[in-house]
Amino acid sequence: MQFDIHMIGFDEMLAAAPSRPGAYALRQHDGLRFGRFRGDSDIVYIGCAVGPGGMKRRIQTYLAGSATGTTERVIAASAHYASFGEFEVAWVECADAEAARSLERGLLRRYELHHGEFPPLNRHG
Repeated sequence: MQFDIHMIGFDEMLAAAPSRPGAYALRQHDGLRFGRFRGDSDIVYIGCAVGPGGMKRRIQTYLAGSATGTTERVIAASAHYASFGEFEVAWVECADAEAARSLERGLLRRYELHHGEFPPLNRHG
């Protein structure tokens, strides 16, 4: 599996983002890492984009500042991690919504096995 990592400006990131479903990771830019229960990580959130507009629309909701639900919670909580540096988005485009959800679950499971907990902005589901 190959992640497309985007450390470019927001306008360029939106232009590059696919309008298809996908799974993504919100990460600390420049390799900044923080301690976890086991080890350390640069990933603060793992999610998926399955609605109309795919990854492009999902990234827009983070940038628009008018989010609700999970997106609102992630934006609010990310202020703490933003003090450590900028974020980048890494994504994998998927064939359909089910593939995106399945990939997200797999990434969360792998993260939890490695670190003993979910990324800090994910809730344990």
